[in-house]
Amino acid sequence: MSEEPFLRRTTQLLLKRQAVKRQGLAVILIMLTVAAGIGIVFVTSAAPANRRASGELESNGAMGINLLAVGDVSLGLDVAPVLDQKGYDYPWSAEKQAISQADIALCNLESALTTRGAPHPSQTSFHQRGDPAAVTAMRDAGIDLVVLANDHVMDYGDEGLADTISALDRAGIAHCGAGFNRAQAHSPAVMEIAGARVAFLAFSSYVPDGYAAEEDRPGIAALTDVSALEEEIEKARAVSDYVVVYFHWGDTGVESPSLAQSELAHAAARAGACVVLGAHPHVLQGMERYGDSLIAYSLGNFIFNPPKEEGRRSGLLKVTLAHGRLVSADFEPAYITYCQPFPARGSKGEDILARMAALSAQLGTELDLGGEVGSVKF
Repeated sequence: MSEEPFLRRTTQLLLKRQAVKRQGLAVILIMLTVAAGIGIVFVTSAAPANRRASGELESNGAMGINLLAVGDVSLGLDVAPVLDQKGYDYPWSAEKQAISQADIALCNLESALTTRGAPHPSQTSFHQRGDPAAVTAMRDAGIDLVVLANDHVMDYGDEGLADTISALDRAGIAHCGAGFNRAQAHSPAVMEIAGARVAFLAFSSYVPDGYAAEEDRPGIAALTDVSALEEEIEKARAVSDYVVVYFHWGDTGVESPSLAQSELAHAAARAGACVVLGAHPHVLQGMERYGDSLIAYSLGNFIFNPPKEEGRRSGLLKVTLAHGRLVSADFEPAYITYCQPFPARGSKGEDILARMAALSAQLGTELDLGGEVGSVKF
C-alpha cells in the first residue's frame, strides 16, 4: 500500500471522528502533507464551544489544549469473553465522560484487532487479539488516537496488523507507532486543535523478531538508538507546536523506572517532547518533571483484567498545553474491576494517589494531593 493514499484515507476518517465527538462544531480544514521524508496526518477542528466563546479563540492554542492519556488497553485474552458477555461498551462506560471531555484522548492498544492470521512464532509470552467490531465502542468512548508501538500488535502477523489499521481507519481513530512500512511506522500523527498542532510519536524497546517495520515490510516503530530518536522528535517538532512521545519500555511489575527509561525520557525531552508517556510494566510508575517537560513513566493498565492488586491501580493523566508549552498536569486515580476502570474515590483513591506521590517523589517531583487529584507542581 502506498503511503500517500493511506494517509489521505486516514485523514478523511479522522475528520469524521472529530465531527462525531464534537457535535455542532464546524470542521474548517483538512490538510495533508508529506515533509522531511515522513507522512503526517492533520486534523483541524473548531474549539469546543464549552471552553471558548465566539471571538475568544487565540492562535497557537493559547486558550489551552486538553490532552488525556491512559495506559494499556487489551481487547483480547481474558478481556474478550467479558466483552462477549457484557458488550463492547462495558469496559469504557465508567470513565466515558472523562475521556470524551478531552480535546485529544489516547491509549496504548496492546492487542491486534483481527479474526485472521496465525500466531506469530516470535511471541513467546501470549498472543493478543480482539474483535475489530470492538473499535466502535472505543471511538464512542472518546478515544481519538491509539499507540500501536508495542510487542503484541503484530501477534497475528501482517494480516493482523492490516486488519487493526483498517478497523481504526474505518472508525476514524488516528494511530501511530506501526504501519505498512518503516516510513509509516515512524511517522507522527499530527492533530490540529484550535490552530495548534500536536504531533504524536510512539516507539517500542520490546521488539520480538520480525515485528519491526522495515523499508518494505509492515511492523512497529522499533526503538534503535538515542540519536535516531532525537532526530525523529526534532523533525516532528519542526512541523508542530507540541510533541508527545509514547514509549513501550520498562520491566513488567516494576514500579520504578530503569536507568534506560530515564535516559530515553530525558533525551526525548531535550529533543523537544513536552510530554513523554510510557507503558508495558502493567503497574503505575511515578511522574517526573524534567525541565519544561513531563514524564509519566508508566500509566499502568486501563482496559485489562489484572490478576494482582498493583495491576488494578490505574489512572487518567490530564495535561493542558498552551502558549507553546505544558502548563498543567493532573493524575486522576482509577481502579480496575472485572476489566472496567472506575474513578477511584474515598480510601481507594487516596491510596492510589499516595502511591503515585511517593513514586514521583523518588524522581524529584512533588504532587499536590487534594480534590481526589494529584497535580504536578509547576
